[in-house]
Amino acid sequence: MIQITVNGKHKCFPSQKLADAFLAAQESNGKSNGKRKPKQALSGKRNSLFLEDPEDLVLIGLDTDDDDSHPLFDERVHWPVDEGLVLNIMVYNVVEPILVRKSKDDNGVERAEVVAGRQRVKAAREASRRLQAEGKEVLKIRTIAERGEDHNMFGINISTNELRQDDTPLGRARKVRTYLSMGRTVEEAAIMFDRSTYTIQDWLKLLEMEPEVLQAIEAGALSAHAALKMSSLSRKEQRKALKALLEGKKVRNRKPALPVPTKATLRKVIEAAPAPEGFVAKLSPEFAAGIRYALGTLTAAEVEGLEEILV
Repeated sequence: MIQITVNGKHKCFPSQKLADAFLAAQESNGKSNGKRKPKQALSGKRNSLFLEDPEDLVLIGLDTDDDDSHPLFDERVHWPVDEGLVLNIMVYNVVEPILVRKSKDDNGVERAEVVAGRQRVKAAREASRRLQAEGKEVLKIRTIAERGEDHNMFGINISTNELRQDDTPLGRARKVRTYLSMGRTVEEAAIMFDRSTYTIQDWLKLLEMEPEVLQAIEAGALSAHAALKMSSLSRKEQRKALKALLEGKKVRNRKPALPVPTKATLRKVIEAAPAPEGFVAKLSPEFAAGIRYALGTLTAAEVEGLEEILV
C-alpha cells in the first residue's frame, strides 16, 4: 500500500500509479496546496450550443409549405441570398449564433426550426457549397436551442431584428482604419462590412476632413453623404461650405466645370474617330439619319417623315 498525506489527512492507495494520479488531479483542481481554485473567465451557466450543418436547419416557409399562419414564418425568408454575407461567412463563419427550437414534423421526426437568423442560414448554405467545391469540409454553424411557447418564439424573432442599432458612419470609418492598421486590405474590409471597396474608401475620406465637419456629422447636423461632396475642397473651403449648409445656403463644389460640347465639336470628333467595323452596317437607315439630323449634318426635310413630326 502507498500512503500519502494531503492537507493533513492520510490516504492509502494500492499502487504508486494510483497515488500519482490522485495527486495530479488534486493539483489541477488547485487543492493540493490549500489554495482556492482560480475563477474562470466564463463562470456562468452553460447554454445549449450546437454546431450544425446549415442544410439540417429548417426554414419555415422555405423548406416547408407553411404560410404566415405559422408562428415562425417570416416573409423575409424569400429574400435573395446576400452575396456579401456569403463571402463574409466563407471567411469568418457565422459570427452570431442561430436561434432554433426543437420540434417535430407531421411524421413525428425531430427537427431544428430556425427562430432567428434566416438570412445567415441561407448565406451559410451557399458558403458551405462553395467551400466544399474548393475541397474543404462542410461548414458547421453555431446554434442555440431556445424553449418557449409560440408567442415567445415569435417575439424573439421580432426582437432580434427590430432592436438593432446601426453604427454611425464615422464609427464604421474608424473601425475600417483600425482594421487596415493591422495589415489588412481594403478588399478584406469590404468583405467584413459587406460593402463595396468604393464605399470603404469613401468612409476613409471622411476621417481626413475638417474636424468641424466631423463634429457636425456626429451631431447629426450633416449627413455623411453631404460631407463627402465637400471632400475635394480645402480645409478652409470646407469650413465655409459647412457654415453655408448650416445656414441653409446652397453650396457648390468648386471643381472646374467641364465645357459643354457644341454640335460642331461633336461632328469633328465623330468624323475623326474611325467607326467600329460593321457598326454602321448594323444601324437602320432611319436611326442613322436621326443621328445625322441631331448632329446637324442633315436637315429635317432630308429625313423622311421628320418634318411631319416636328410640325
